[in-house]
Amino acid sequence: MKVISFAHDKGGVGKSTTIINVAPVLEKEFKLTVIDLDPKKQFTTFNNHRENKINMVSVSSINDLVEFISNSKDELVLIDLGGFDSDFFRTALMISDIIIVPLSGSDNDIVGFADFENILLSVISEQKKNGIDIDCTILANRIHHNNKSDFEVLSNRAKELNFNIFNTIIRNSSVYSKMILSGKSATEQTLTTPGLNVLSLVEEIKEKIKG
Repeated sequence: MKVISFAHDKGGVGKSTTIINVAPVLEKEFKLTVIDLDPKKQFTTFNNHRENKINMVSVSSINDLVEFISNSKDELVLIDLGGFDSDFFRTALMISDIIIVPLSGSDNDIVGFADFENILLSVISEQKKNGIDIDCTILANRIHHNNKSDFEVLSNRAKELNFNIFNTIIRNSSVYSKMILSGKSATEQTLTTPGLNVLSLVEEIKEKIKG
């Protein structure tokens, strides 16, 4: 089983939007469960509006989380991980095989990432002492269509931190603002560029899962 956390300690970076997009596609190939630990519960709201519900589980403590992961028969567990730094937050990071961090290359995002990158480096270092390697990968997200420099900024930052970065770039689109209340992800609406980008991202995630 693989545990993938879509994580940031700040809101508005696109964690929930990303997991809303990839979960319905991954569910077609993997037995999966989603754990919504984001205070805004956007994935939960999205799922409540779906005809075909994605399997979810609610956990409210470190013990609940660890027990579920230890006993799960799933092939994949996806965690929407937001909120302030806490033992619960760090435990979720530590049990992750893959951590996906959506970021734009804006000054605000890069500056806001500074504190979180220290948390990530601490968790990764701690697990490395236990012989566990965590794959931390940045996703270039909410990038303006005409912007060609943000991906380079994020690539350079990923290299400095010894993180990975997805080749897929998720650009701004109004499609993403219509998913939660419709219960339909970008790939479940009329398939246009945003949906195709999601499919490209999922292929990269699948390579990590199977690798």
